Amino acid sequence: MKKLLVVSIAIFSIYCFFVNSDVNKGMRHEFSDLKEEVYEEINKSVKEDNSVGSGGDQTKEFSPEAKEYFNKVAYGSEFDGGNSSLKKWNQDINIYVVGEKRDYLMSELNDIVSELNGLISTININIVDNESDANFFIIFGSQQDYNNYDEESIGFTEHNQGLFIAYGGENLTKATMYVDIERTSTIDGKKHLLREELTQSLGLCNDSYDYPESIFFQGWTETTEYTEIDKELIQMLYN
Repeated sequence: MKKLLVVSIAIFSIYCFFVNSDVNKGMRHEFSDLKEEVYEEINKSVKEDNSVGSGGDQTKEFSPEAKEYFNKVAYGSEFDGGNSSLKKWNQDINIYVVGEKRDYLMSELNDIVSELNGLISTININIVDNESDANFFIIFGSQQDYNNYDEESIGFTEHNQGLFIAYGGENLTKATMYVDIERTSTIDGKKHLLREELTQSLGLCNDSYDYPESIFFQGWTETTEYTEIDKELIQMLYN
């Protein structure tokens, strides 16, 4: 855009010079040629500026595998009773952490948020210090701690060491989630649950057996990174 601004100013300056000067036809012809060259440069600059957008390529062509996987992961969830509508956030997500803020979990949370903000261009995800500023609440504690914080979780935590509950239907406005730091025995297991539940609460709510290394894999894993297809799904939903 800076390049475009410079050449635009150049055109205006040259135009003013010729309008206010007594020049011959030859000079006017030369100016006409120069004007065409500058217009070509402007068009080239516009194309370059529009080729890539913030938070990822706005014209990215997603793989057929990612499109198929998206349809499995983004529509419905394990506990939605057959509701298969697409869900997403249309406002910034402000996260407040409740419970035992262990250093390795807080560090992992910061890493996940940074990665998501690098993939998503339409909203921002923030970690806030005041509970009143939040619309997303992460509980690090026991299943009972989560049941006490969000009664909607009662009945779902007995067999789930990680869980999220999102509110608002198709337009998500609030969510809670927890990582069971008592029953989950390994650090990587806790990190995995944090990444999985936080990512799924963005609207990618379902699980699948298709890709064992994916954060959305149905079976138990301790994956602590996004695969390339995971990243495509996140970008597909938000960009």
